Order: sequence, then structure tokens, then C-alpha cells
Amino acid sequence: MTFPGHNDHQMLHNAALCPSQVGFSAVIFVLLGSEDGFSTEWKHDAAGQLRAPALYNALFSTIAFLLGAITSIVSGFLGASVCSPCPLVDG
Repeated sequence: MTFPGHNDHQMLHNAALCPSQVGFSAVIFVLLGSEDGFSTEWKHDAAGQLRAPALYNALFSTIAFLLGAITSIVSGFLGASVCSPCPLVDG
């Protein structure tokens, strides 16, 4: 037995989070990717080390952010689903 409206509330909460996560992902990608002007060329830094293009870093960071956000949503939904059916005990 779950409380009335539990699933509706969870779905509304998740639907409200998705646009903000997509927006933050776009901001992360643009800020990190624009460091070298969205270049895909590998470059050497001052110490002579070969460095990946900022565009690759931006893409990897955006994917990592989205995977973390999806994991957070799923674990929050599962946690609330497990917790909601528990009976309330008056102490």
C-alpha cells in the first residue's frame, strides 16, 4: 500500500528536474568546450605534455554529469518507493 498520489508526486518531481539538468548540461558543455574555441586539435602544454582538446573534456564532463543526474533520480525514486509504504508509527 502506498500513500495516495505518491507516484504522481514522484513523476512531477522528476519532470521538473529534467529541464534543469538539460540546461546545466548545456552550460557545462559550452563553458568547458569554449576554452579552446571548440577545437578538436591535441596540443602540448608548457611542460610538453600532450593534452586532450577542450571539446573532448566538455563532452566527457557533460556525459558524466548526466549519468550522475540520472542515477540520482533513479535512486531517489527507489528510496521514496521503499519508504512510502512503511506504516507510520506513533511513539
